[in-house]
Amino acid sequence: VINIWKGVPSVVNPMLAGATKRKTDVLDAQLLAIHDLTGIWRESNIPSSDVQQLRMLIAERDQFHKSAIRISNRINNDLLKLGYTIGRDGSVMLVGKVRELLEDELSDNPCPNADYRPQGGIPEDVRILFRENLEKLDQNLAKMSKYEKLIASKAKSMSWETGNGVLSGKEMICLLSSVPGVGEWTSIIWLSLVITPRRFPNEKALAAYCGLDPSLKISAKKVTSTRKRGGNKQLHTILNRSASRLMSHHSEPFGQWGFNIYNQTGRWKKGTNAVARRLAVAL
Repeated sequence: VINIWKGVPSVVNPMLAGATKRKTDVLDAQLLAIHDLTGIWRESNIPSSDVQQLRMLIAERDQFHKSAIRISNRINNDLLKLGYTIGRDGSVMLVGKVRELLEDELSDNPCPNADYRPQGGIPEDVRILFRENLEKLDQNLAKMSKYEKLIASKAKSMSWETGNGVLSGKEMICLLSSVPGVGEWTSIIWLSLVITPRRFPNEKALAAYCGLDPSLKISAKKVTSTRKRGGNKQLHTILNRSASRLMSHHSEPFGQWGFNIYNQTGRWKKGTNAVARRLAVAL
């Protein structure tokens, strides 16, 4: 709708734009007209056509990823129903050893005297079920890989705005990947959602957009509690994953700092949120 209207768009939370007890269409129209004439709201950042295309490709890739996870979990659940506990080492999708053991069980000549095999093994009547699920899993993983290549190619071919001008996608991704714990995929997701840091007044506003700037409840000049505000869930998730990896290894300053917070408080999530916020500022 915004693209059809064109002009200078300002997308505003209605709780802020119409904070009044009386609410009618006429009053809303008058209030919005006054806001427009006075210029109280700044122009909203609207994604370009290239960014929209990139987001569409990422959304399609995510659908195949979710489907692959569902199939992998279904295979592990079915194995458990038959008495197999090989799924405790990981999923069929992520752990190659588990996949090899399952394929061996489905073969005509499985490994004899395997200690993980329950009595009777996988019944012949349900083997087709496992074979079809493995085939579906491979199809989803192949499509996911295909879209990841398209996404990387698209992001690298685009130009991205920075504080000092414009950089090519290849240079920008290389620059963002230099941040500890941040890889190429995280950099691409960051670019597709943030687009340019210049649309935020400061790094605190950007951290809030990522859901990493909690509201503080202060009593007698002391912080008594915190409450996480809403933000972009996708950005929040990928930054927390990167932070968790850094803390797990804690071989680098960001990770060491977050791991110290965990040791002091006993709360892993508090450490990951703190490190994720620093990652957002660094990016």
